[in-house]
Amino acid sequence: MKILFFVIILNFSILKTNAFINKPLDTIKNNKVEKLSNCKAKFDNGSIIDLSSLDNPSSPLSTLDDSKMFEYKFNPCTPISCESNSLKTSAVCQKQLRDKLEFNSGDQNTADFSFQDSLVITYKLGNKTSRIICYCSEDQQLTFFSESPKQNYQLKLSSPCCCADKCIGKNPDKGGIGLGLGYILIIIFISTIVVYFISGFMYLKFFKNKTGIDTIPIPGISSKKN
Repeated sequence: MKILFFVIILNFSILKTNAFINKPLDTIKNNKVEKLSNCKAKFDNGSIIDLSSLDNPSSPLSTLDDSKMFEYKFNPCTPISCESNSLKTSAVCQKQLRDKLEFNSGDQNTADFSFQDSLVITYKLGNKTSRIICYCSEDQQLTFFSESPKQNYQLKLSSPCCCADKCIGKNPDKGGIGLGLGYILIIIFISTIVVYFISGFMYLKFFKNKTGIDTIPIPGISSKKN
């Protein structure tokens, strides 16, 4: 019974540890954001969101607005070309599909990080403002959210790289968000207990010729009566 009680207490402690280690950013009050680069931010709890593995200036993330008349392209880190005969300075580029005209909707070097339930990256150029709302998700997709007020664009980026500490200097894991340290420790602990009982049972039964309750490898359990 003492061993079973110890197992329960240890599992509860590991679960609490895991909950602390993998604490969602939206549960942390007054979360401050430090800009490490144009595509990387650090939170006051030490977590990092790194979008550098999504950087692809030759083929940036893109989406259409609700009217299907405009396409929006977004690329973190490296500026992309937008508008003919212009320098590559854009992070968000708006394209009018009918006339194939492009409009820079935010320069890369203006990236500003804030936290409003999710990480928000704000880009500016003149009277235009583009906000990328970064949602932690197993899937990766850029979607148009709204234009309100005029020339203020809201885009939603769903990606594993929007999850804290998920894509630090590497490509996103397509297998999902993954297991936390606490759950890995639980799996290791349970596996150890299972191996202990199986090997103990085999030893007692086949080498010690025990039967019945005497094959249970827990000290103090015996079929002998005092």
